Amino acid sequence: MVIQRYLRTCLSHSGPVRGGPLPESLGRVLVLSAVAMATSAVLGQAQSAVPVITDHPASRVVVVGQTWTLHVTVADRSGVSFQWRRNGIAIPGATGSSYAFHAASLPPAGPGGDVFDVVIRNAAGSVVSNPATIRVVTAEGPWKGGLWMTSGHDGATWSAPQPFIGPAGVPSLARTSAGRLVATFQWFPFDRPEAFDRVAVSFSDDGGTTWTEPVPIHVEGLPAEYMRPFDPTIVALDDGRLRLYFTSNTGLGSVNAFYSAISTAGITYDWEPGVRFSPGRRIVDCAVAYWNGLWHLTSPVGAPHEGAYHAVSSDGLQFTRQANIPSSGSFNWLGNLISVDEALRFYGNSPAGLWYAESRDGQSWTAPVLISIRGGDPAVVTDQGLWLLVFVGPGF
Repeated sequence: MVIQRYLRTCLSHSGPVRGGPLPESLGRVLVLSAVAMATSAVLGQAQSAVPVITDHPASRVVVVGQTWTLHVTVADRSGVSFQWRRNGIAIPGATGSSYAFHAASLPPAGPGGDVFDVVIRNAAGSVVSNPATIRVVTAEGPWKGGLWMTSGHDGATWSAPQPFIGPAGVPSLARTSAGRLVATFQWFPFDRPEAFDRVAVSFSDDGGTTWTEPVPIHVEGLPAEYMRPFDPTIVALDDGRLRLYFTSNTGLGSVNAFYSAISTAGITYDWEPGVRFSPGRRIVDCAVAYWNGLWHLTSPVGAPHEGAYHAVSSDGLQFTRQANIPSSGSFNWLGNLISVDEALRFYGNSPAGLWYAESRDGQSWTAPVLISIRGGDPAVVTDQGLWLLVFVGPGF
């Protein structure tokens, strides 16, 4: 169409030719000249466009010592140059469509990590890619492990464990009054820095056969000075709502305490002001269950032989400290509580494997019973006669 318009323009302005019709040879020359000039005009229009990015560099969490490569793709690479930047500063020699770096060479990053982008230029101008955040974490951390799931029919014998969610840790399970299963955990998705080391949730509506993709939770109203929630414990209330207990603190030098938030759907929670429990020293990873008319809360005192804190509450908000629960050797009170018929049962971990103990008065506990699974921080829920157990195991 451009060539045809150009020919019409040329011919309309060529004027009359004296001496008769236009010679055939001269006509061909004019046509070819018009085609060449029109083609040049079209190419000139194409070259006047700035680069178009079709794939932007992606954000990532990288383990220190790893080499990672950022990529960018443009629609047309002819006459295009690249310049990668870190935190707005050009990186010497980083002038290709990809940039590889060794994580150990990165300087200390801000709270959210280092921000990379790439400036792409051609004769018509330049364009900047979307920013990609790179956060570097240590090689040793809870992100090395994953969550595994197993099932059974008596809470003591279990099927072969299968991978559940990874990398992740600190699991907790609950069943709502409508029959929905809820799993919360500390999540470590390397391809999603904004969700890395955040509390996430997954749901099952078919008894644990299938689960939704994890979604990070959000606590509305959490004061800005508080550390983001971690070490989640989820419980289901009779009215269908979910209450999330978690560990937090009010900043540098403050002592960890347990707090809570409440939700109807299990993803967005409303902050419940006040401390649920604090013994005045560092604590982590509470376990909570409703049994015999009271909410019971436990938490490891410290080393396995130190046993567990124990507190009770009539409303799940104001807890009163009870006598500590003694431990047996290396049996660690890091795990979760569940109400089983007339007993309160705790599942924990030890070097010899996972274990459970029961109490029928909330004060005295049976000797630990080992189960044939090795792992950490177990969580258990029952659903119409089926028992599900999730625990921390090796990564996958």
